[in-house]
Amino acid sequence: MMSRMLQACQAVVPGLCHGSARGPTESEAALARELQALLATRFDLSDPEHEALLHRLWRAAASVLPEVAAEEYTHPSTVWKFIGFQSENPESDLSRGGGVLALHCLIYVFEKHGEVVRPWHTLVRERRKDDVMLSYPFAASSISVTIAVLRLLGLVGLAGNPNRELPPHERWGVLRDLRSYFRLYTAAFMMVEQIFVETNATYMTFNTTVKGMEERMGALMARRDATVEDVEAAVDRRLVAPDDGVAGEVAAESRTTPRGARGGEG
Repeated sequence: MMSRMLQACQAVVPGLCHGSARGPTESEAALARELQALLATRFDLSDPEHEALLHRLWRAAASVLPEVAAEEYTHPSTVWKFIGFQSENPESDLSRGGGVLALHCLIYVFEKHGEVVRPWHTLVRERRKDDVMLSYPFAASSISVTIAVLRLLGLVGLAGNPNRELPPHERWGVLRDLRSYFRLYTAAFMMVEQIFVETNATYMTFNTTVKGMEERMGALMARRDATVEDVEAAVDRRLVAPDDGVAGEVAAESRTTPRGARGGEG
């Protein structure tokens, strides 16, 4: 049984199950299930709680981007494309994958790292102005990173669906609470941008860029006694910040009854 599990997680992320690999503690497993539930909760604009989260994203983006602040919240709107969705209706991207977890991730990065996001978002947008193939849609691409970090932690399979069994690996120690996941996501997203620039990537090779991030992030997370702070510092020291209380806030929101939850893998 264990042999099959090791083979399965190696197939998802090479190197996931070797060395000092271990299964999750009770608290880590509970946190993993909470993240999986957020992922499996399909975004639904008719749900008042989901609508409120979308409005919160607008406000967070407006606090960072003057172009968003100049407009009134609504949907559909061309402003959603400016923020980085692929259409004027953000629901089309959000309902495609990542669940409400992807929306929480975007809110986090805009609310907690505005000083980092502002120049980064501008650079991504300017590249797309020159040639849409030379960059990536900021918000839509964030959804791919949301799922990639879950994959690094062994929480989802190749198709992005929650794993029923949580595999042993060397990275459980970095998953302390919900906030640690959002911090890992932010570092991973920034690393994607770094690799995208380093390799002169294009929109067509974005998936390869994400895979490159998974390899680098996986190595950082698997270091002996690695912490979230270690990972952040290795990517960009501006990400290392004091506690902001977001874990309890998101945890409270995530305890609502999931709607449209997907089945698991494995």
